[in-house]
Amino acid sequence: MSIETTDVVILKQTPFGETSRIITLLSRDFGLLRGVAKGVRQQSSRLARFLEPLTEVELVLYYYTDRDLHLISKSSELNPFHQLRSNPLRLAHSLVIVEHVLRLLPPEDPSPQIYELLVESLRLLDEGAVNERFVLLAFRVKLLHLLGIAPRLEGCITCGKKLTSRVNIFFPSQGGFICEECPPPWREGRMTERLGERALRVRREVIALLNQLSKGDIVSFGGKTPGGGLLSEAGRLLGFHTNYHLGVNIRSERFLKEAREAYGEK
Repeated sequence: MSIETTDVVILKQTPFGETSRIITLLSRDFGLLRGVAKGVRQQSSRLARFLEPLTEVELVLYYYTDRDLHLISKSSELNPFHQLRSNPLRLAHSLVIVEHVLRLLPPEDPSPQIYELLVESLRLLDEGAVNERFVLLAFRVKLLHLLGIAPRLEGCITCGKKLTSRVNIFFPSQGGFICEECPPPWREGRMTERLGERALRVRREVIALLNQLSKGDIVSFGGKTPGGGLLSEAGRLLGFHTNYHLGVNIRSERFLKEAREAYGEK
């Protein structure tokens, strides 16, 4: 056991016993982990207000190398992200981001890059200067790259040639695109007969958008947000790819869809 001080983002709370909570968090130094915060469900607790989900705090904890549940001792606020949590649309996008972290990251495998990506994404959502859908898409692209499971976006995965068609076919089983000149990854039947089941038609502009996001950042777009159609299509491709390789459907996307509809977005 060691006493550690680390910056964390609070992701989730779960009641534990009559007075305590289990806090799931992402630590800059220790990755995704869980800790017990004793007595925080009591009204007299001073620690409780520093353990709200979607906040960045500095945490002091007793870290145990022989167990997966640690003990939270102290906490102080770094970034409360008040605006993010008070706006339903920003909140819905942030919950999708948090679920990606909870479901895609292995426990206690530290990645300072993923931590910084999460904090930066929440900061952008909190400030509201960048379109929420764009922030979410950028987060998803970069997270998959950092995890080493991103789709290949440059060229045909079979022959390596540049994708020049207006519409290209994405095969999650192959991790990328196959051009019109190369055969599909199955022998029987025509390509179009299995598109909805095994492949996805993707516009060239969507591939360019994802490629640019994987290499740069939101600032590099000069404040220009792509149209909603491009963002939706790019998000569909990433979801298709993630579900195929990891078997993960992000449940909070249903709440996000309802929030967008309530705000008149499609």
